[in-house]
Amino acid sequence: MNYRADLDGLRAIAVAAVILFHAGFKTFAGGFIGVDVFFVISGYLITSIILSDLELGRFTLKRFFESRLRRIVPALLLVSAVCIPFALLWLIPREMVYFGRSLIAANTFVSNILFWRESGYFSAAAELKPLLHTWSLSIEMQFYLLHPIVLLIICKYQRKFLGMWIMAFTAASFALAEWGASATPVANFYLLPGRAWELDVGACVALAMRGKKVETPRAATLFSGTGILLIVGSLFLLDDMTPYPGRWTLLPVLGTALIIRFAEGTVVARLLAHRALVGIGLISYSLYLWHQPLFAFARVRLVNVTPEVYGLLILAATALAFLTWKYVERPSRTRMQPINGLLRWTSMVAFLLITVGASMHFSRGFPVRNAAVAVLESDLRANTGLGPDPCLAQSTCLTAANPEVLLWGDSYAMHLADGIMAANPTLRLAQATMSVCGPFFDIAPVSWKYGADWAKSCISFNDRVKEFIKQTPSLRVAILSSPLSQYTRPDTLTLADGLVEVRGIEFVIAEFKRTLSWLSEHKITPIVVSPTPQDLLSKRDFGRCVMRRLWLELDASECDIVLAGGQAPYDPSVFEFLRTVEQDHEVVWLSDFLCADGRCSTSRDNLFIYRDEGHLSRTGSRWLALNTPFLDSLKQFSMRMVSESGNLNCERGAC
Repeated sequence: MNYRADLDGLRAIAVAAVILFHAGFKTFAGGFIGVDVFFVISGYLITSIILSDLELGRFTLKRFFESRLRRIVPALLLVSAVCIPFALLWLIPREMVYFGRSLIAANTFVSNILFWRESGYFSAAAELKPLLHTWSLSIEMQFYLLHPIVLLIICKYQRKFLGMWIMAFTAASFALAEWGASATPVANFYLLPGRAWELDVGACVALAMRGKKVETPRAATLFSGTGILLIVGSLFLLDDMTPYPGRWTLLPVLGTALIIRFAEGTVVARLLAHRALVGIGLISYSLYLWHQPLFAFARVRLVNVTPEVYGLLILAATALAFLTWKYVERPSRTRMQPINGLLRWTSMVAFLLITVGASMHFSRGFPVRNAAVAVLESDLRANTGLGPDPCLAQSTCLTAANPEVLLWGDSYAMHLADGIMAANPTLRLAQATMSVCGPFFDIAPVSWKYGADWAKSCISFNDRVKEFIKQTPSLRVAILSSPLSQYTRPDTLTLADGLVEVRGIEFVIAEFKRTLSWLSEHKITPIVVSPTPQDLLSKRDFGRCVMRRLWLELDASECDIVLAGGQAPYDPSVFEFLRTVEQDHEVVWLSDFLCADGRCSTSRDNLFIYRDEGHLSRTGSRWLALNTPFLDSLKQFSMRMVSESGNLNCERGAC
């Protein structure tokens, strides 16, 4: 097949979109669609090559897999190897375990499965994983293992129905992706079944390109121009809250398909074939490989990575990509290295990398490097409060059979339990918590990760909380807490009355007030506790930040949140929500105790207040309760209960 410079230009746009997204530039919130562009191009090129070779009678699986090895493996091995010394220098033991696993998974092309199990492409922890981006390489390699075999079988037995079979596979995978976007969103994002349709769309274009062109030059320009608009529009219309992949993925996928099919000979092709774009496109694979490790290790080593630093990192990634393309990619792809020699050294390097990864995993991150830090790291473990997650009515979720205080909410309620019990060890406490599921009756948020089925389970859980309250007349106070942002974002989908819709913050506030009023009607005093102060400029993991500063013997206070120009330490929608609630009910603002003079503490005297980007550590929860007036209202309540109990005993003649 003929070389097309415009496709290299399209690759340049795709890799630039991904890099700017990973650098955190909000303007390119949909930059992750660059991966989808790559998928369609790959499906097109691979199918075109296979069909051409089949027609010429020279296709063999051995020849095909050799070309994939030459294209993908050498550069991947190089980048993986370069990551190791930086991981040994800068990663704390728990991060080292994750890195070791990813080193194995990336070089056996199953990292998409690993990251699915570890979850959270858009989470704070994900930003610190140097090999996170290799999930897409694993998707492609898994597709390459299956696709040629499928084509061979169809071409042998049902050649005239090849197009129908490919379209059927495409439709089935797309239907699965659309279902998975709400039912199993994380698996849908990472695993091949929900992604194969994107590569198959490229395969459909390859089949269409084998026929004669019938469109006019004007129509070709219109179609390919529409393709550009669809891709560019995706960069601005989509973000990390979009259910993905699914129907919205059609924008970049169809846009790419239109460009591949119609751009040749048009002004669109001439624009994409600009020398600068083609140059970036030629090194796009190596550039994709290098950018994430550079970004991740910069985030690991520096507390704040500024846009200026990201700019320098992008330049460094470009320079490394050029060198990798010139001295690794091109020699191996152009068969300057004999296949036997290439297989020998790639196998040896891959074995060494997997061995290093296994040693990191099984040694639990070489904790002997610093035993003190390994001990401290235990304080970063998940803090689920009294019991498991979810927690309701089990014996582990109660400190007494007749509780007087209910702790209700999601993980931001769980992390208060240690502090509450430290402040008053004899308190009769019941915990009713479920991760992400806030203390609301009858509504629940819906997102790409937590779909409609999960939202139904959240509403069901809170229905059980309501029944628990009705059946527990000893309850007098309810402490409610949640980050609330999963409910208050302007584009948040909310399940209520069986419908999933964008309903707005006014609706959510009204529903929360209705919940609080119901508690008051049942003679229970609600106390709303705000989330912890947040860093609105980044998704920093404060627990790991403090741990790493101690590890490197640097100032841990550099991990504190710095507020610029009187900025509130909360998402504006959350701040508005709580200010409105505060007009009628008591709200405890954690920022009152953690923030002063434009700075919010994330540690005190090498003690972790946070365990991640927002949750209190167990010691942090206890420190907050014992060293601030945070629980004054609860302490006053406890004293009042003791007094009331004494008066009641006197009435019964027992005093």
